[in-house]
Amino acid sequence: MLYLILFPSWLSYVFWNKGVALIGTTRSEIYTHLIPVSGGLMGILFLGDSLKAHHMITLVLIIFGIACCSTRK
Repeated sequence: MLYLILFPSWLSYVFWNKGVALIGTTRSEIYTHLIPVSGGLMGILFLGDSLKAHHMITLVLIIFGIACCSTRK
């Protein structure tokens, strides 16, 4: 049980730090906003949650915000 708790946390931490080192802190911060999106998708896929209109609105707003912040000026 301890393996299941510690290993995924450690692995995600390692991958996150590798990604931050690769693309920089400013660009990587934008993608933290995808955490609720991935959590919602996992809830739909694995827990059988239903997709409602407010979920879609939130998804569109998050992706729009990331797209706005990702474009070079």
